Amino acid sequence: MGSPLSWGEWLVNSLFIPAYVSNFPKSIFLRILAGIHFTLVVTVGIGTVLNYFRGRIERLRKVTTLVSVRLSESEIRERYVILQQKVDATPRTNP
Repeated sequence: MGSPLSWGEWLVNSLFIPAYVSNFPKSIFLRILAGIHFTLVVTVGIGTVLNYFRGRIERLRKVTTLVSVRLSESEIRERYVILQQKVDATPRTNP
């Protein structure tokens, strides 16, 4: 009576049956139902991936904006100019 598959394996199998079964019964109702089912699974999957990357890109945008604002401050600019002058003033030796 027991099944060798876990509930997770059953779930994955039921979600992706339309993807790997190419010869459904000739019933037009079952073929339409399988097409709708597969379209929903693909749409949810693509939506999940896009939302994940959208969140990552949003965080990256916030950090770059923060760095840009911070680097445009006058105090940072002055420190950069002083540091650049010190680097230019140091004698360089050729090996």
